[in-house]
Amino acid sequence: MALAFFDMDGTLINADSNELFFKFMLDKGIVTQSFIEPMDEFQRLYFEGRLKIEDFVLYAIRPMLTFSRAERDALIEEFLLDRLLPTVKKGAYAAIDRHRSRGDTLLIVSATVTYIVGALGRALHFDDVIAAPVKYAEDGRVLPELTDVVPYQQHKVTRIEKYLKEHHATLDGACAYGDSINDLEMLKLCPHRYAIDATPELRAHATADTHFESWI
Repeated sequence: MALAFFDMDGTLINADSNELFFKFMLDKGIVTQSFIEPMDEFQRLYFEGRLKIEDFVLYAIRPMLTFSRAERDALIEEFLLDRLLPTVKKGAYAAIDRHRSRGDTLLIVSATVTYIVGALGRALHFDDVIAAPVKYAEDGRVLPELTDVVPYQQHKVTRIEKYLKEHHATLDGACAYGDSINDLEMLKLCPHRYAIDATPELRAHATADTHFESWI
């Protein structure tokens, strides 16, 4: 049994989860178009590997600050079924089934907020997720704070190493799957590396033993 780490956006799903959720909230009247407009700049910085991820996460969670836990959970479930699950790649299902048949431990590692990543993880029967760790009040409401580093770029490694320590696990036989330059350090951490529908930046910097696959 080994660990298998999957990036989410561009790897497991053929979409950007934050963009999907912002559009979903816009369609439901939760946010206005003005809230959506900074996304182009955020995405440009993300793909260039220059995004200050904490700023983005704290921006992304603003609409949820006024929602009760029950309201948020209901909204995320609707988003999951209506927008997120339809974007899961066919190749992702095949890879998940392959690892599950081996008895591997499956984890999503994503800089998207926990309440979105966790919903997809549960739907796909992952064992755990490592995501942007927002803070919650005692009544379950989202607070405008983070409780740990966001798993982005090198901090994907930071959070994975923390997971290994907490679960007394090792990287023996571990696999990592990612699509962008932001996944490079996670890929280099694991002995088995898979670049999925890789961006040009990842192709240019991936190690020679990286396997390139298309799941779309």
